[in-house]
Formats: sequence, C-alpha cells, structure tokens
Amino acid sequence: MHARELELLLPSLSGRTSADLDLRFRELRKLRMLPTGGRGRHAPEIGAEHVATILIAVAGASKAIDAAYAVTRFAGLGEVGSAGETFAEALTDILDSEELARVVKSVRLCHSHTFAEIEYDGGRPARRFFQEEDIAKMEKGLGTVEGFAGASIMDQTVIGGAVIHQLSIDLNEDDEEGELVIEASGPTETEGRK
Repeated sequence: MHARELELLLPSLSGRTSADLDLRFRELRKLRMLPTGGRGRHAPEIGAEHVATILIAVAGASKAIDAAYAVTRFAGLGEVGSAGETFAEALTDILDSEELARVVKSVRLCHSHTFAEIEYDGGRPARRFFQEEDIAKMEKGLGTVEGFAGASIMDQTVIGGAVIHQLSIDLNEDDEEGELVIEASGPTETEGRK
C-alpha cells in the first residue's frame, strides 16, 4: 500500500477534504513520520506503523496543521494496567494482524481529555490509554478509568472497526502479493508445467 492510496480513500471515510488530508500528510512527511521518496509506482510502501500514524493524525486533530502534534500527543499514551504498550504500538499490532483487527469494534481518540480506547466485539475488555501523569493519579487512587472516560462531555473521534479491519486486510494482501510474486518468479521448468 502507498500513502497516496490511503490519502485518496480517506475523504470518503473521514469527512475531511482532500486539501485537509494533503496538508496532514505533508506535515507528517516533513517531520519524517511517513516515508518520503518517489511518486506514483516509485513511491515508498507504507506498513502498519505508518497507517497507525496516519489514522492518529486524521482522528487526533481537528485542524490539519495539528496532525503531527496529534501523533506525538496520542501515539505515546500508555495502557492502563499493562506491561507498557503504547497506543501506537497497540494500533500497529492490530493493523498488522487480520485476526486482531476482525474483533475491533471501534477506536476512539478523545481530544478534550487526551486518552484513547480500543473497544472489541465479543466481550473482550476494552483497552484504554492515558498520559503518564493520569495513570500515576489512577495508581495513587486519585482518579479512575471510568472517571476519565465516563462522567464528562468529551470531544472525540471514532474510527469504526470495519475501517480498521479493511485496512488490515489491505496491508496484509500487499504482503501476501509480495510473497506470491517471489514464489511465482522462480519455479523450475518442471514446476511451471504442473
């Protein structure tokens, strides 16, 4: 998958204009959060980590000019009660695995309270990610996950599970196609006749 392919798809998924998305992608490239290089078929491929960065940039900022800031703000959020995985790492792992992506119900990024949540189908518990100082407050008993995520008015963006799943499929199809090309490029003469 190329970044441009995703950029062309995002207006219909996000409600953002092409000009808005173009600015977001340029900001990410300028700060080397996305690969730079050729254009068209020579453009660099992007993987799950880059797609996670793009999703955070689109969902994490109201203004296009703030896209890179949104990535730095949300990507490093830590998981409550976890061994230390960040929001960006968790989202990358999900996009990298069709099996994990299939059970995602939604991904939420809350702008007003700076936290993120991955909600799953089928009774699997939600994963919540907060700033370090907020996690420290919770550990000291000065707040709860529900307090941060529940009883307030929040400004948030929701990415539907179907979008996450389809992006995972697209990323993994590219990988599989690459593997098939390698396997198909070198059959022996006998294998080629089978």
